[in-house]
Amino acid sequence: MKNDLARWHEENKRRTKEGCQDLLHDLKRKHLDTILQRLNGPMGASVSFDQIENSLLVIESDFRKLSKGAKDVCAQEFFKFQPVREYLHQNWQLCTMD
Repeated sequence: MKNDLARWHEENKRRTKEGCQDLLHDLKRKHLDTILQRLNGPMGASVSFDQIENSLLVIESDFRKLSKGAKDVCAQEFFKFQPVREYLHQNWQLCTMD
């Protein structure tokens, strides 16, 4: 019985991790990728930092509402997603240099 519980626990962690990764990928594609494409295109100057930041806040909000499974695993996966936010904060100055 103990082995069954351990197997179930590991399987739940694995499925939660995969589900959270898929959800974050979909949310990023839906809310952030279009803005980053505009940023890199001919209309890049019209993209504001607020638009990028707001898309990240929507991703966070949607992730909190839609993620399912082990909460600790969900939190770990969202934390791994944070480098995207950090990268944007650190490199925003490069995007706005004249």
